[in-house]
Order: sequence, then C-alpha cells, then structure tokens
Amino acid sequence: MLTGISIRNFRAFRSFELEFDPTMNILVGDNDAGKSTILEAIGLALTGRLRGRVFSQELSPFLFHQGAVRDYLQALRNGAVDTRPPEITIDLFLEDTPESAVLRGTNNLRKADRSGVRIRAYLNPDFAPEYEEFVKDPSQVQLIPTEYYRVDWLGFSGNGITFRSVPATASLIDASNIQLQSGVDYYLNRIISQNLEADQRVGLTRAYRNLQQEFANDNAIRKINEELRGAPREVSDRELTLGIDLSHRASWENSLVPHDGVPWSGVARILE
Repeated sequence: MLTGISIRNFRAFRSFELEFDPTMNILVGDNDAGKSTILEAIGLALTGRLRGRVFSQELSPFLFHQGAVRDYLQALRNGAVDTRPPEITIDLFLEDTPESAVLRGTNNLRKADRSGVRIRAYLNPDFAPEYEEFVKDPSQVQLIPTEYYRVDWLGFSGNGITFRSVPATASLIDASNIQLQSGVDYYLNRIISQNLEADQRVGLTRAYRNLQQEFANDNAIRKINEELRGAPREVSDRELTLGIDLSHRASWENSLVPHDGVPWSGVARILE
C-alpha cells in the first residue's frame, strides 16, 4: 500500500527520502538513528494524529529538526529580511488504486503526479501581526513559536481529507504515553475552554513556556549543569544537564491547579 515517504524538518530528519519495498521493510539502526521517527511519521500522515492526539494539539518546538531551528534563530539574529520559521512536512506516497485515485495530484515535495497524503505544519498567516511582534527583539527568541502555527492534512490533490478519505491506516502502540485524566482535570479544562478566547490561550501558552525557559537560565541551575557536564559518563557519552520538560505533555493545560488565594486540590472545593 505504501510506496515511499518524504520528510522535512521532523525530529531527526531535516531532509529524508525512502522508497518502500512492496513486500517487506525492516528498519535497522543505532539508537536515535530515526527508526521510530519513520514509523511515527507514517502514522502521522495516515491518521493526522501524534500520540493519539490531533497533530495541531501535539505540535511543539521540540518536534522540529534542531539544525533547522538553529539556522532560523541565527537568521533572525543576523537581521535577515522576512525570516520565517521552519515547516514540518511529511508526504506519504500510496499505491495507485481506484481507492486512492481521489488523493492523486502534485501537491508533494517531489512534485510527482502520484497518489498520497501530506501533513504540513507551518506559520499561520492569520497570526502574522502577532508573529512580527514576537520577533521584534530576536535576542529574546529562544524557541519556534508553534502557537502561531497551522496544520493542514491534505491529499496530493490539494484537498482536505478525513479518515474515510485514506484507504490505509496505522496504529502505533506505546504504553509509556497512556494518560488517565481525572474528573478535576476535565472540569478545569472545560472551564478554560469556555472562558478564554484564542488569542488569550496563545498568550497564556507563551507566558508559561517563557517561565519554563527561565529555569535553565537561572544562575544556580547553570552552575549545576556546568558541574554535570564534567561528571563521569557511565551510562551515555552525552552530556547530562537539568532542564524542565517543555513538550506538550508539560503544557499549562496539563499543569492546572485549582487556586483561591493558595493552591489546593479536591473535587469538594471545586464543586462548591
């Protein structure tokens, strides 16, 4: 069913192409070579979801290729005109069949007239004023502003698709990402969604991420990390440093605590 894949700026891959064998494919490589990323990209293109959630909800600065991010930040600081943040693009090529004919077109990185699906994350033009304000001081830009991004899930025809449009699907099972949401979490998230406008949620997300980023810039943390860099490396050759989880699972939506002057918890107080 799957004949090939093209990946741009997703995790370990800045530019990656792979043609699939029609009978069997085996991925072999060292740790962090990108084996899981290929499987993840296939699932993302076929379902529009990452870790069980729609891609727009899971999109974070840490899904982008680090080299592309560095080049973007450097271009900003060098004063390059009309610098735009990198995009994530995954094109999955499908076998030409009557079922996939509706997906046929040239809307892919190869510009080939083929059947396939594409998922693309890019700067949303609707947030152009907010983005321009965000990059006014390039020295303060540390991360890609994914709050201003849009995600499109399309066929190579250029038309939007749904699960029914795709003649194949994928299921990635990863027990480490199972999350159990309590009634309190659900109640708080419902209150937030009903009372905050889109621009308010974007502002809250940026403020929360900036607060997390300040942790690594604290003098005490910097001193600890300098000592850790010189520590013996018995488990891995990589440098060990302390930092706060900045991925989506550590977002403000997943860190809500009921508060009426002092932090507290408990369904009884919430329902009063």
